Amino acid sequence: GSSGSGGGQSSNSGTTLSLAAAGAGSGNDITNTVSVDLTIATLIADDDIVVQAVETAKITADAGGVAITKTQSGGVAISIGAAVAINNIGDTVAVTITDSDLTAGGDITIAAREASTIDALALVGAFTLSSGGGGNDGGTSSGFEFSGAGAVTINTITNTVTVELDALSVLNAGNAVTMVANDVSAINADAGAVALGLALDQSSATIAAAAAAAVNRVENTTTSTVIGTTITSGGLTTVGAASAALVTVFALGVAGAISLGTSQSGGGGVSFAGAGSGAGNTIDNNTHATLVGGTLNVADLSVTSVDSAIIAADAGGVAI
Repeated sequence: GSSGSGGGQSSNSGTTLSLAAAGAGSGNDITNTVSVDLTIATLIADDDIVVQAVETAKITADAGGVAITKTQSGGVAISIGAAVAINNIGDTVAVTITDSDLTAGGDITIAAREASTIDALALVGAFTLSSGGGGNDGGTSSGFEFSGAGAVTINTITNTVTVELDALSVLNAGNAVTMVANDVSAINADAGAVALGLALDQSSATIAAAAAAAVNRVENTTTSTVIGTTITSGGLTTVGAASAALVTVFALGVAGAISLGTSQSGGGGVSFAGAGSGAGNTIDNNTHATLVGGTLNVADLSVTSVDSAIIAADAGGVAI
């Protein structure tokens, strides 16, 4: 990931201008491939045989920035802050057995397993302060303040997890035979933006705006496919595919525009504050367990496809 921030301030003999800008960004991508391929292989074991591909991927990303400006009465103060975090995990985990013979005195386990986690935080603040006094017109001049803050986090998980056995393969186990594909994915995303404008001079226009957004998507494909395979087992034979996805989100925008001064000339200050937040979340998994044809001589058989999807999202805005 990368991040950066900057700020500047300038003034002239007339109206004082104060400007500050801060920004931060984080971009991360994981796209690994983990695979096991058995082709025309013969495996014999007195005890157990385990053929598996396992991948664990985790992204922890934080992006944040703060912009602060201060000006005297009658000046212009602008603060702008932005933070963006974009993260992606797109792994491929596969076990393929083609034209192979596996014989075990105990269990035969064929598995593809993936666990993915994204923890993302985007936080930004923008603050302006206009102090009383110091104006060219004896302290009665009008000033202008603007504070703007925006935070966005975008996170995606798109994994493919597969187990495949073909019609020319033979499995012979004294106990259980297990052929499973499993994926567990989680996204934890927080986005927060705070904008505050405080005017202490006699007449000032103060505007503060803050927005926070979180967009998350989980779209995994998890399959276990056994076509025409010859299987003999003394215990439970399982063909299974399981997928579990969890998305938790908190997005909050806070904006405050506060004018504390009074105008000796009868003019008044103007204050405006606007805040908003949003969260868009999608879970669209494809989970399949398939057993087609073959010759089965087993004690017990289970073909199971299980999918679990949970989204917990909170979004709020506060304007003062």
